[in-house]
Amino acid sequence: MPASASISEDKALDLEALRQIASGLALTADRWRSWLVADMAARSGIRVVAVDTYDVWILRWAPGAAVTPHHHGSSNAGFAVALGTLKEVRWSDGACTEQVLRRGEGTTIGAGVVHDVVALEEEALSVHVYSPPLSRMAFFDDQARVVVFEEELDPDLAHFVAKS
Repeated sequence: MPASASISEDKALDLEALRQIASGLALTADRWRSWLVADMAARSGIRVVAVDTYDVWILRWAPGAAVTPHHHGSSNAGFAVALGTLKEVRWSDGACTEQVLRRGEGTTIGAGVVHDVVALEEEALSVHVYSPPLSRMAFFDDQARVVVFEEELDPDLAHFVAKS
């Protein structure tokens, strides 16, 4: 673990540690690309690390693929772009902000922060790290105001293909 990373009493990694892990793994994430489904209309993911304090997912994004506004429950997150370009959109107090992330760039998302991720004009690959490990997500309407549904993640889930 990087010297600047710290683990709190509840064994959750801080945001900077998550960003550092994601950025480091993004340097070699292309090796997992062939393990992921290449769906031309959606995204797919595979969990490559699962330990008590965090888990790591590699996501493959078709051009234009998005999640929907969501948050990661009680998990903090960090992600980095390994290939392509992603746009991250956040909502806070009714305001919406956007940032474009290119290969080698990353960001962090605190627990409960509502955001979305969209692949731009090309296929993208990204590394996502969650601490504590991702166990619940809430999905919102397009304006990120109303929870449409909540999902508890199966702890044994290791691969997914999103619905188009």
